[in-house]
Amino acid sequence: MAVAIQMDFEDATLEQYDGILSRMGLTPGGSPPPGALSHFVAATDGGMRVVDVWESREVFDRFAEEKIGPYSAEVGITTPPTLEFLEVHNHLVPGPGADAELAELARLEEAGVRAWDSHDADALLALFADEFVWRDVAVPEPITTAEGVREYFDAWFTAFPDMRSRSFNRVIGDGSIAAELEFTGTHTGPMRMGDVELPATGVSVVGHGSYFVRARGGKVVEFSSYPDLAGLLMQLGLMTAPTSAAQSTER
Repeated sequence: MAVAIQMDFEDATLEQYDGILSRMGLTPGGSPPPGALSHFVAATDGGMRVVDVWESREVFDRFAEEKIGPYSAEVGITTPPTLEFLEVHNHLVPGPGADAELAELARLEEAGVRAWDSHDADALLALFADEFVWRDVAVPEPITTAEGVREYFDAWFTAFPDMRSRSFNRVIGDGSIAAELEFTGTHTGPMRMGDVELPATGVSVVGHGSYFVRARGGKVVEFSSYPDLAGLLMQLGLMTAPTSAAQSTER
């Protein structure tokens, strides 16, 4: 059942709100995140007020935990908002069109990140078309089968069983999605990179990467992923950081 949420942020500013919106990959006047039916924000005498309508309390709570809380902290909002929940009797939404297409792409991207973050290979595969291509800089050949996706999936979660992920700086349009990804995890299992298997190091990392998605009919037909392998290997102590020209001269 749809639920309305009023959030009052004491001493928060609209500039901080804009910072949160940017981190979520949302744009002013654009579509709300997946699961949200409407959204507005306004300044108040004591800070700012956000009023949303969401598909359900459960969907909102998950979004608040994964996005609102962490991004609020990043922009300097340390006091949790005062929340009021109301059961929605009725709400009105725009008809189909460009906004609906963008919303569908946003839901597809959000579902993909949620499947990856929850280590749910079945949920991830459900987002792909019957025929698709997945290209990854760490995989010699394109992945075109469900079995290949599962192998790729298992390789990451064998190496980092406690991995948690989030996307940000998302750009959506023309049937495509581009975003950056950040993940945290501890390297407690062997990591396969092509024909090479790296033993566990026990090191906790903060990894980064980016990805590009092309969708058709609400399903992924092309997926390209670009994990920052050099940065990851340096954190694991398996690769030395490059020496700058200035450092070389000093030596």
